[in-house]
Amino acid sequence: MVALYLFNPYTILTCVGMSTTILNNFAVLGTLYFGLRGQTIFSTLCLAMASYLTIYPLTLIGPLVFILTRSSGSRVPQIWSTVFLFLFSFCCLLSISHDILHSWDYLMDSYGYTLTVSDLTPNIGLFWYFFTEVFLHFREFFLFIFQYHVFLYFIPLTMRLNHHPVFIFWVLIATIAIFKSYPSVGDIALHLSLFPLFHHKLQEMKYGFIVAIAFVCVTILTPIIWRMWIYSGTGNANFYYALNLVLCVIQTILVTDALSAVMKRQFLLKKLTREYNAKKKDD
Repeated sequence: MVALYLFNPYTILTCVGMSTTILNNFAVLGTLYFGLRGQTIFSTLCLAMASYLTIYPLTLIGPLVFILTRSSGSRVPQIWSTVFLFLFSFCCLLSISHDILHSWDYLMDSYGYTLTVSDLTPNIGLFWYFFTEVFLHFREFFLFIFQYHVFLYFIPLTMRLNHHPVFIFWVLIATIAIFKSYPSVGDIALHLSLFPLFHHKLQEMKYGFIVAIAFVCVTILTPIIWRMWIYSGTGNANFYYALNLVLCVIQTILVTDALSAVMKRQFLLKKLTREYNAKKKDD
């Protein structure tokens, strides 16, 4: 798994670009690693660090709770201790920043900057082009619609697939990469590197080959279109944003196809279990 992350082309691009996304990825992976080992303190500390760096990993608290609950066996005490330790660690990090800067203004300059999307510099996300074109009096409405997607899905997913907490963890990481306001290739590298963890659950996927080919095509075409637009002047923002949309659609298809495969596998297992129990009862 380490090799899948380190030699992922998107990871290499992230390192070449000297992006700080690798720090967030390190914290998220630390959350998963220590969670699977049942170490509540270190896992919540890593999640607090990830949320401190970029606010979106807050949603990972749901699957982390179920991962730790599965490891410890005690449900309610584990839930309260995990939530408390996470909030305590997160507040401590915020307080340290306040003590260094002697002001709370950094909250608006960091988290407010991310959530209000004040910088519309082109990137590989969905926000920059849309909010360049949208009318100002509709901006708050669409900003809410775009941002709440990241924080919406963890509640139904955690309730429906609580027996697959690691898979929910991956789905939420992929959702963050799709819907965050300032994504980078490092975010894509993270969820693609974790995807092989579930190969035994995803045998019913239908669009794996199409998604793989589409990823290759978008990866090749995006820098070409960027150069045509920014340097050569022979393209425009519409061409580049079209590739951004394709990239987001590809990731969405990957996530929905994986969810469909897991749900189908879960249904078949329950069906086979009922048939086996009924046959055993008859015997």
